[in-house]
Amino acid sequence: MEFELAGTNHKAVQGWRFDTNGQEPLKQQLIEPSEPQIQTLGFFEKIKNQFNDLLKPPDKEVEQRIIYLDGKVYPQNNMPNIVKNQKYNILSFVPMVLYQQFKYFFNLIFLLITLSQFVPLLKVGFLFSYVAPLAFVLILTLLKEAYDDFQRYKRDKEANSQEYTQIGKEKAIQLQSWQLKVGDIIEVHANQRIPADLILLHTNDVTGTVFIRTDQLDGETDWKLRKAIRHTQNYGQNKNLTTLNASITCEPPKLDIYDFKGLFKLEVGGGEGQREALSLENTLWCNTFLASGKIQAVVVYTGKECRSALNSREPRTKMGRLDDELNQLAKLLCVLLVCTAFTIVLSSGFQNEWLLQLFRHVLLLSSIIPISLRVNLDFSKLYFSYGISNDKDIEGSLARNSTIPEELGRISYVLTDKTGTLTQNTMIFKKLSLERMSFSVETLGMLRKMIKKHCTNSKFPMEDILKKYQESGGRKIKPFKRNKDQIVRDLISALSLCHNVTPVEDEGQRTFQASSPDEIALVNFAEDVGFKLVNRQLTEINIQNAGGTPESYKILYEFPFTSERKRMGIILQMQGQKGAIFYLKGADSVMKQKVPEVQRGFLMDECESLSREGLRTLVITQKYLTEDDLKNFTTEFEKAKNQMEDREARCAKVLDFYENDMELLGLTGVEDMLQEDIYATLESLKNAGIQIWMLTGDKVETAQCIAISTGLKSPTQEMFVIKDIEDSLILQNELNQFALKNNSVLVIDGQSLKIALEFQHTAFFHVACNAPAVVCCRCSPTQKAQVTELIKEHTQKTVLSIGDGGNDVAMIQAADVGVGIVGKEGKQAALASDFSILKFKHLAVLLLWHGRLAYKRTSVMAQFVMHRGLVIASIQTIFSIVFYFVAIPIYNGWLMLGYATVYTMFPVFCLIFDQDVTKEKALEYTELYKALLKGRELTVKTFLLWLFKSVYQAAVIMVYSFAVFQNTFLDLVTVTFSSLIVAELLNVFTEVNNFRLVMFIAEMFTLVVYAGSIIFLQSYINLADIDQKFIINVLILVTISWLPLHIIKLVLRKWDPSESDKIMQKIRIRK
Repeated sequence: MEFELAGTNHKAVQGWRFDTNGQEPLKQQLIEPSEPQIQTLGFFEKIKNQFNDLLKPPDKEVEQRIIYLDGKVYPQNNMPNIVKNQKYNILSFVPMVLYQQFKYFFNLIFLLITLSQFVPLLKVGFLFSYVAPLAFVLILTLLKEAYDDFQRYKRDKEANSQEYTQIGKEKAIQLQSWQLKVGDIIEVHANQRIPADLILLHTNDVTGTVFIRTDQLDGETDWKLRKAIRHTQNYGQNKNLTTLNASITCEPPKLDIYDFKGLFKLEVGGGEGQREALSLENTLWCNTFLASGKIQAVVVYTGKECRSALNSREPRTKMGRLDDELNQLAKLLCVLLVCTAFTIVLSSGFQNEWLLQLFRHVLLLSSIIPISLRVNLDFSKLYFSYGISNDKDIEGSLARNSTIPEELGRISYVLTDKTGTLTQNTMIFKKLSLERMSFSVETLGMLRKMIKKHCTNSKFPMEDILKKYQESGGRKIKPFKRNKDQIVRDLISALSLCHNVTPVEDEGQRTFQASSPDEIALVNFAEDVGFKLVNRQLTEINIQNAGGTPESYKILYEFPFTSERKRMGIILQMQGQKGAIFYLKGADSVMKQKVPEVQRGFLMDECESLSREGLRTLVITQKYLTEDDLKNFTTEFEKAKNQMEDREARCAKVLDFYENDMELLGLTGVEDMLQEDIYATLESLKNAGIQIWMLTGDKVETAQCIAISTGLKSPTQEMFVIKDIEDSLILQNELNQFALKNNSVLVIDGQSLKIALEFQHTAFFHVACNAPAVVCCRCSPTQKAQVTELIKEHTQKTVLSIGDGGNDVAMIQAADVGVGIVGKEGKQAALASDFSILKFKHLAVLLLWHGRLAYKRTSVMAQFVMHRGLVIASIQTIFSIVFYFVAIPIYNGWLMLGYATVYTMFPVFCLIFDQDVTKEKALEYTELYKALLKGRELTVKTFLLWLFKSVYQAAVIMVYSFAVFQNTFLDLVTVTFSSLIVAELLNVFTEVNNFRLVMFIAEMFTLVVYAGSIIFLQSYINLADIDQKFIINVLILVTISWLPLHIIKLVLRKWDPSESDKIMQKIRIRK
């Protein structure tokens, strides 16, 4: 069977497709347009398909995709365009939530204990007393997860149901987002979400350009310019694009949101017509937003093949050190449980069925494993996270990860970016340096006069060079000494023309959109000296020079800045000229190879000089391309652009050839303003015992200046610089020398750091981690992440990373705690972080106040919850021993449930509201934070102290009760349980520093609830014995069990205070 391909003279055999040139047949079936549909699979079909997917071998190669504008697609693609962020479905909800809960040691042990009560031989009490606490915890968790997932479902439904207009051959129809498929041409209007990955075909702007907002994809807040395919932009003015005999070849779906390779082919008269290379500037990725206007675009990737879906990952679950420590204590509790039960059985003389008795005693003492600890921890974390997000002193801060707020209280290392983090990323022009002169802010008046005078007499830049070419008949000219005024004019022209800045009107105000604040700063400077950027379109840029004369340039090519190239360029052709001007600017590390050797000395010396002043430098160059040069470049570059394979390498090779022998015009120096209160903030963090590392991509000299101006290096410290080292032995010698230094800041550049990470990482981190501060310069994003991981590995301490840009994301995610600053580079760092703030100075409040409070109070609350289980287990142990090792519970049913919940829950949870100092004092006395770094809030030692308290109080309650109440078992239960409840309320009082109203209410509420509930618990509580004598005895018992411990704590705090207690005494004295 064969048929004709629409719009071609080729015939295709069913089961075959053509390659990108339409010549060689490759196996694949032709896909005709079909009605949108979603395939619904049953549960067992899904399981079967997943199993088959695991068994089948991986595809060797994913083929390129060919999309015809009439809707045909090669190869077949049925990927539904569905947004699905739900974690669960109806079948998986309960199993997955249960798994998440029972993977914790506490909960798993309690589950096993509860299940054992369904076995008659192992039953030791009422089943309800075991099931109820576990059910209470699980119901709370299920409700929370159900609510969160329902919110995700509503957001998914809203996104999937948004309507778009599909352009058909005969008419336009409305489709919902989930109905779109590859090959559809759709219309998108201003402020609409881009529903799938699209190629831009036509815009309502005659320039064929449009702006999009990408902050929901990459976190960057600046608008991005996108361009329509040239032919479809012109064709779509009056005709239906589906009638155009053209195709788009796309590369397979991939992760990289900053790269795309495609090819547009127009077939004319049965053969190939026009070809146009497609790149990132022709794309509209899913989940971006159209900023203005109206467009028509073709769908190229849908659903899970979209860039946003491919880049979505389940966030790495960070577990704090406190959770690890509690998990270890849980295992210790489990050992204690078994040992206690074994001791009871041993004391009984290993009677008949001793193994069964052992297991029954284990079940009786299972309250040692506190089932409610996880719930208390989760709610306390939520409370502290809420406090961070609603603190007016750090307005705009957000706790994005509510699982680790207590980790903010034990940070030992802060790894910080420089630009936008320690500085504001607000660029201010400071200096313009040329070979024969320089200009600063003070001499701008002279510069304006010089520029205006030259522009009055000169029509365009490079006028002298153009005249030389005309005189030589277009032949190559020899270098000659140019007029300094002409060079200055060319330099300002370059600043006004070589950039990616676009002027836009925003609410009646003229503003600039650009990918970098550096670009805007230089364009503003050019306007300040007389060169105004009038407008910029897809193929044209218009300026007005200092003489008031308009200049119009045709944009032939633009080469954007990338982290690999470290430079950007543009080729412009002035109206009426046959040649072109090639402007190139970038970092000195790459630009020094682009200029003649005779100019390199000045370039490097001046860069170093500007860097010592703390300025960011940019090297500006130019080159005149003759008509022949331009023709040759166009031929070679277009040939390279139209290749689908190795396109970047081919284009780079052409560019490298033409970027040689660029004329050095000059260097610009801009200052990045420091963050507000940066000096005081860094000083507070250092005094709190936190070591600061600055990781920056900037030059060594600039980083040193910032280290001094921010206070990272104090006046009494020296700087020890390690740079340009390529041999590991030399590096070892340098590190040995630094180890002998006292009170010196270590500065290391990217090349030396690379050697250190590869060959000397143990020696490097041993030395660097003992330095008062470290500055890593010329640091790549990968190196930042490596340094973070290795500090964690080497020191076993908590590391915090903070940054504001996309290049900081890897470092933020690698750290124990990641903090993102919402800055001018966008929200990418903030979105990837655990906590986001607006200013660096907010970090002090985040750590010294919120972090310290969360760590201290969570530690106390966790140990109190464990004590609550230990004391009742101790009572049960004494009861079993006294009553001839019998395996029966002292408290049953509602008493155990009430003890674990309403009788003690609220006062214990109120421990997190306690504050030992005010926020102002916590920020003033940074030693309080330093005392926490020793990690003594939750240790085996503190656990043993709580164990002693539990055993002591249980022994006092039981011994006194046996001595006073000897009548019946019911009397014993009544007095011991009542005393236990009151003692626990007083224990809460002992642990708080400032008794607050909420704590008083919680304690009174608990007493009222207990007093009211005993009326309904007459099968457990003997109401007949509750009289005045009973109450007096209970008060005596409680006093004996609680007061000595309380007094001992006060005495120890007075006569043998901890480091924290000493600081607190100092604070009280100064009040």
